[in-house]
Amino acid sequence: MLHGRRMMGFLFLALMVLPFAGLDLFGQAKDDKKTDDKKTEQKKDDKKKDDKKDDKKKDDKKDDKKADQKKEGAKDPTKTTLAWKFEKNKTFYQTMKTHTEQTMKVMNNDVTQKQDQTFIFSWTPLEEKDGKWTLEQKILGVKMDIDIGGSPIKYDSTSAAAGNASNPLSEFFKALVGSTFKVTIDPKTLKISKIEGRDEFVKKLVNANKQMQPLLDKILSEDALREMAEPTFAVVPNETVEKGKTWTKTTTLDMGPIGKYKNEYTYKYEGTEKNL
Repeated sequence: MLHGRRMMGFLFLALMVLPFAGLDLFGQAKDDKKTDDKKTEQKKDDKKKDDKKDDKKKDDKKDDKKADQKKEGAKDPTKTTLAWKFEKNKTFYQTMKTHTEQTMKVMNNDVTQKQDQTFIFSWTPLEEKDGKWTLEQKILGVKMDIDIGGSPIKYDSTSAAAGNASNPLSEFFKALVGSTFKVTIDPKTLKISKIEGRDEFVKKLVNANKQMQPLLDKILSEDALREMAEPTFAVVPNETVEKGKTWTKTTTLDMGPIGKYKNEYTYKYEGTEKNL
């Protein structure tokens, strides 16, 4: 009986407490629901942030791509960069023409001299060492058309019918043909650091006209020969060019007792040939 009363009392208390406990349980459930909602919202926010990061990365990639395209596009297809490219034993040829007019004072009289000179050269790259190339330069042909005070002198080594035998300087001009030099050049600076063959060259010219030895020894110095050879390579400018572009190079040639010559060379880019 006592046991029954205790059971009834327990049940009564349980019934009394249950509504309050239920309130706590229901409130807890609501809090849990709010927490879950917050977590869901947080996940959404995190996803949005991640999406924004991904979008930013995509935008950055697009910007980088545009920057690369801009850099590539900066290269004007109508322009080109010229540079010397030497290949061992691969010979190339050069024809150099010069026109000179001088007025000299001789015994208080003005003497006008006009010269048209043509030199035909071959250039053969021999070897590369320490970034510099050694090339063999050879004079293949010479053409001279000189008028000194109305007295003409002509010579053409490429033509047997040019009447060279009657020319008082024919032996001297003939000695020029076949002369060779070894030239060492830095392709980056286009400066010639060394030239060999000067003594043999002067000797050939002296054998053709011994009276000219004192003059030739002075005017055909190594520096003078180097100055005469450098304009060949100065044809390459230090900037991009387009068809029709011109550029100049100025040099000073010290010819000893004859004086100093200030030369200005003008170059023009006329495009590439189809067979190149």
